[in-house]
Amino acid sequence: MSDEKKSPLTALGDTAGQGLKIAALVLALVFLFLIPNLVCIGFGIAALIKVGITTRIIVFFVLIILAAAGACLTAFFFTYEYFLVDTLRIIYAYLVPVFRLICAALAKRIAAGNTGIIKKGYDWSESIADSFQKTYNRRTPRLIRIAIRFILEQIPFADIMYHVSIDASATDTEALGASIYTQFDAYLHTRFFDENTMKWVLWFLPLNIALQILLIWLMR
Repeated sequence: MSDEKKSPLTALGDTAGQGLKIAALVLALVFLFLIPNLVCIGFGIAALIKVGITTRIIVFFVLIILAAAGACLTAFFFTYEYFLVDTLRIIYAYLVPVFRLICAALAKRIAAGNTGIIKKGYDWSESIADSFQKTYNRRTPRLIRIAIRFILEQIPFADIMYHVSIDASATDTEALGASIYTQFDAYLHTRFFDENTMKWVLWFLPLNIALQILLIWLMR
């Protein structure tokens, strides 16, 4: 799924694309959540002035503020999560050769009888991050290696490998390594990348607005 060769020009384009996507997502958060909730707070202030200060009115006004803050923070969290997974997807495409080598090495260890490494408790994140650092230690700037290592440690490799079907009796290490990688790649896309969307806006935004309208109406 991720065998397309990546060139430096492609990397530059992907980096620029992610930068533009960040800007677009921030603007989307501002126009879809921050501004509407500020408007709702404004209506709450107007109702507070018109109706007068009472305990009931203050309670609903505070609820409007809390709902606005909660909605904006939740939207930010969902958007951050989306962007993180989307960035992992792009970086993963560049690290396909590394994962192929790791799966090939895993196949050799399995063929040698060391099947303990496929247990769920095996620290895949640390192993893969270390493998990457050793492989690209001389060719990649230190700051980039640190950033990529951090990103690699965010991927739940233990859970992924737990779902991979491995034939511990296989003797053809090349075929076994290819099989492990194919399953690993398919699971990663199905479980994380393909499910990563911004569709949550379609239900969360109407819910946010409806709640604010209800609270403003109750302030009358």
